[in-house]
Amino acid sequence: MKVKKKDRMILLKYTEVRLFFLLIFSTKLLLGQNPYGKDPRPLLEYADHLAQEKDFYRAIGEYKRVLYFFPDYPKREWVLLQIGRAYYLGERYAQAKEYLIPLTESKDEKLSYLARHYLAFSFYGHGDYIPARDLFSELWLSESSSQAVDYGIYAGMSALRSKNFTQAREIFQRTERVCEQKEKKDFLVDAESTVNELLQKTPPSRLWAMFWAVVFPGAGHLYLGQWDNALVVFLIVGATGFLAYDGFRTQSYVQAGIFTTISTGFYLGSLYSAYSQSGKIRSEWGEQEADKLEKKLRQLSFTLSYRLSY
Repeated sequence: MKVKKKDRMILLKYTEVRLFFLLIFSTKLLLGQNPYGKDPRPLLEYADHLAQEKDFYRAIGEYKRVLYFFPDYPKREWVLLQIGRAYYLGERYAQAKEYLIPLTESKDEKLSYLARHYLAFSFYGHGDYIPARDLFSELWLSESSSQAVDYGIYAGMSALRSKNFTQAREIFQRTERVCEQKEKKDFLVDAESTVNELLQKTPPSRLWAMFWAVVFPGAGHLYLGQWDNALVVFLIVGATGFLAYDGFRTQSYVQAGIFTTISTGFYLGSLYSAYSQSGKIRSEWGEQEADKLEKKLRQLSFTLSYRLSY
């Protein structure tokens, strides 16, 4: 019983302290004063702590609190950068882009560089591979340090994801020449080999798929390498076509009409299927190879991280 009473007293005192500070905070607000004083650094340090603990959304709230209560803070752009960075680390790439894009035009060269850095990764994470490729390429060509290799790898991966295989090979080759780390060099050699294989192959043509599908039932799927679909189309169209022919031969026009309709429907459906499947294969061309490289990419250690200070 004594322990419970003691705990109750501690809780009461803690509540009183919180109410005291809340009263001071509210009074300052009513008097038009900034409740956080004149120095935003304690708030920023707390926000940095939350970001380091990977509590990104609470950190974003604290950074926004700084912007609200300190609208004339001279390093306001750096706070905006931290918000964009936190959104990126929290995988909310669309919001990250909203904050980072304006900062790329900053007069502060370091700030502009970091904004482009996180913006490139936000584009990549959001699946916007063409702008990611352009931005990574820009960073890759402007860097002379070991980070240039990392930017080159991501520029090549962005080009690969955007189906620009020739450019991807060129970037991987140029990056591999200057790369000194064995694990990254091995990755670049593997990536270059993968892209070479893709360039040697040709994705199926929609026109050829349609042509073969028209010439012979199932031949369009056979051209696409879909043996099971080709066999199903051939058997159904062939069987129903034979039953329709048998109906006409025996003057059983009901049978002929039913199976002619079924056969024609399956035949026309196979034409559309061959056309759509060829388009799907072309749109996904190189995706499996890129996914395999992506898994290897995650295992590499990268130096592209920064601790920002105010």
